[in-house]
Amino acid sequence: MKNFPRPIILLASAMLFLSVFRLDAEGPVRPSGFFKPHAMAEYDDPAYVAVQDSSGYVWIGTQTGLLRYDGCHVVRYQYSPEDPNSLCNSHVSSLLYCPDAEKMIIGTDAGVSVYDFLRDDFSTVSACGYLQVKALLRDADTLY
Repeated sequence: MKNFPRPIILLASAMLFLSVFRLDAEGPVRPSGFFKPHAMAEYDDPAYVAVQDSSGYVWIGTQTGLLRYDGCHVVRYQYSPEDPNSLCNSHVSSLLYCPDAEKMIIGTDAGVSVYDFLRDDFSTVSACGYLQVKALLRDADTLY
């Protein structure tokens, strides 16, 4: 490399750089989308919130229910008027994981549900009037 003039090395480097990061005739190359695991292929709802629990499950709140994803399979939890142990509403907009109580607090468009990990079911928190929950915060034993 000692015998090559410096301008030739710079020109070759610039050509290599431009060949790797070239522009197409239609404009710059852009990614076509984000990676979506095969198990999630049928779920096209927008995700409003996602939380990972201590077991490694990823919980995703959508407008049509709560999804539990283990890396391979998805379980969907939805509101069912026939089942008193279902979500109080399928539009899930906030999640609060409480590992010490082994519970997940779920904020929906019709109030708050509590998921019990041990029983694998939901209970509804009673409230006065219509309660659309968009955010949850826990401070010690107080839920906001």
